[in-house]
Amino acid sequence: MAGFNLDNYVPVEDRIEAFYEKHPEGSVQTEVTTLKDNLVIVKATVYRTPDDPRPSTGHSQMCIPGKTPYTKDSEVENAETSAVGRALALMGFEVRKGVASRQEVQNKAPLPPVDVPDWVEGFNSDRKKQGITAGKIATVLGASGTITNIEKWLAEDETRTPAKLLELAKDLKETNSGT
Repeated sequence: MAGFNLDNYVPVEDRIEAFYEKHPEGSVQTEVTTLKDNLVIVKATVYRTPDDPRPSTGHSQMCIPGKTPYTKDSEVENAETSAVGRALALMGFEVRKGVASRQEVQNKAPLPPVDVPDWVEGFNSDRKKQGITAGKIATVLGASGTITNIEKWLAEDETRTPAKLLELAKDLKETNSGT
């Protein structure tokens, strides 16, 4: 959970309590909008009064099975709590430094590390130094300039290198600018 300070996140139960203190006639309503074998999506709507013309809405989705010990076998409940927390935060309840609840941040599985090929850092540095835009790279590739697309382009011909890609993009830049 590096990068997240969980002290900035307010528990959803605290948001609910603050909401009902301010709006005793209000209500929090939830609805499972999607339930599949691998996904649940919950919508929460928060009304300040029974006839609130501008209620607040929040959504949350969760993969099934949950990816952490805290979410596995309670995916619907976790998605519901997160949706309620988001709806209340969007209404302004207990927002400090983010909309997500503490539980929402804790319960999301961390992203797996991404293996970045060795050439990428030098390629991006050289591209920027030469003023070559990502758009020019995409033009040479005939596709978006993602690492995956660049790797496919490189693999199509053994004479292709990251430096060759930059050279082609630079030539394209110079041709288009009339130099």
